[in-house]
Amino acid sequence: MKNPAESISLSIRRCRLDELDSIMELQQHISDTMTNPDLFVSTDRSDNRDYLISPNAIFGVYDETRLIAYGSLIFPNDAPENLGWDLGWNREKLFSTATLDTIVVDPDYRGHGLQRRLTRECLSYARELLPGCNVLTTVSPYNEYSLRNVQAEGFEIQKRLMKYGGHERYILGNIPDPACEYPDFVPSSQAVSLPVENILQNPELPTGCESVALTMVLNYYGHRLAKTEIADRYLRKDPENFVTRFKGDPHDISGDGIYAPGLTETARRFLSEQNAPQKAADLTGTPLSELYPYLDQKIPVIVYDSVYLKTPVDVAEYVTDGGTWHFYHNEHCIVLCGYDPLNRRVLVSDALSGLVWREEQRFKEIYDALGRMAVVIL
Repeated sequence: MKNPAESISLSIRRCRLDELDSIMELQQHISDTMTNPDLFVSTDRSDNRDYLISPNAIFGVYDETRLIAYGSLIFPNDAPENLGWDLGWNREKLFSTATLDTIVVDPDYRGHGLQRRLTRECLSYARELLPGCNVLTTVSPYNEYSLRNVQAEGFEIQKRLMKYGGHERYILGNIPDPACEYPDFVPSSQAVSLPVENILQNPELPTGCESVALTMVLNYYGHRLAKTEIADRYLRKDPENFVTRFKGDPHDISGDGIYAPGLTETARRFLSEQNAPQKAADLTGTPLSELYPYLDQKIPVIVYDSVYLKTPVDVAEYVTDGGTWHFYHNEHCIVLCGYDPLNRRVLVSDALSGLVWREEQRFKEIYDALGRMAVVIL
């Protein structure tokens, strides 16, 4: 029998309060079909109703008008259900923490990446409301499919314990490393800092960090592009190729990305059409220390690192004439626009975090792990 999700276009949006009955019916259907009841603990009606009220949110996937999957994201503050209590966090940290509470997918629609799509939607929403927040979730150690999915989206195991009336669970966190960002950092007199105007990618381009980074650099040179112009007019797309094309759609949370070769060609298309004096160059393979001379010459550099400097997760590969490329979830693209040699910090214009100073060593580790991908406009 053909899976319905193969032939019908699915949509995702925030659920409304009047859809509570549909949420409860889908949850009951999931519970009834579970072969191992320990893997899933239902949420009661009153809690799901609370989750539909802002700032909490439930995002649903719809086959036309039918709800076939949903994910809930809540901001528990210092309430007892905040998973941060289990990790020994202080109250200040609890107030910068969200919980990815539940994700369920109708069995007839599994195998199409809907759990990961909803995870990304919830993460994007959480960080839009509370930039840099921690997001925690729980997964049964025996639910290998769900565990693999959330880990692919940047969650890391924090603790194993008994929860929800005697059910064994991992607490996992998608947690920006506070040791890697310095919002109150005061640079030394030796620091170099370029005036790159920051652009935040959300909500229009939830997976469009590469096109936004390119837009920031082009605007630095005076081109004055709108946020989505590169993504809409110059970015070539493909369902599989992330090396020379954008894999997916940057307007969609399920999009993946485009690597330095493709982003360089995107820049060249724009510059050629505009008869601009600048040229785009792919600097992939260049050590971080050799990018600093570009900054000294007032040339910002587009660099690939990871979201909040999380450890990259290798999830796909693509073979080209130049060899095999690996795609990493958590892959991110930012603009390197400064450095402080005395304090070992780098300044980046990040489409998720804004203009931030980061620890050079960790930044270098991620940059190296992703293949030292970099692009400049000269």
